[in-house]
Amino acid sequence: MTLPTRLLWMLTLAVLLPGCGDAPAPAPPPPTATAPASIEGTVHDEKGRPAYKSVVRIYRRFERGAVSKGADESGQSTAIAEFGAGKASLDGPDMQQLASAECDGQGRFKLADIPPGQVLLATGDVRLGVWRQWITLEPGSTQKLEIKLPGKK
Repeated sequence: MTLPTRLLWMLTLAVLLPGCGDAPAPAPPPPTATAPASIEGTVHDEKGRPAYKSVVRIYRRFERGAVSKGADESGQSTAIAEFGAGKASLDGPDMQQLASAECDGQGRFKLADIPPGQVLLATGDVRLGVWRQWITLEPGSTQKLEIKLPGKK
């Protein structure tokens, strides 16, 4: 291979492989505002025992003006969410379930890849009581929660 041919190949590789050699590596892209969030924690009954197999669910309000199959003509929710052995109504605006996770033997759960924003976290059943709370998830964050179910009322 002649010298001009070698130089041509080296120039071609330099163009096709930027960032190789002595050039510094490109900076990683900045985190986006839509990075998913996660929630992890434990669920215990009123006596502090782990809530084994309790299901933790995440809900988000439907956008204003949208009506799902779980709403009547006025937009009021008619959906019933199942919580373990019993059922509990989700009152208020129509809700969309984003994710759910079952607690392990120590009452631990983890919900990942949740879009940031305001969500409703709910868990429990008729026997252990129902717990619900609105939380705000920041992009890329992990919220840690300790949930104590209220017991039968």
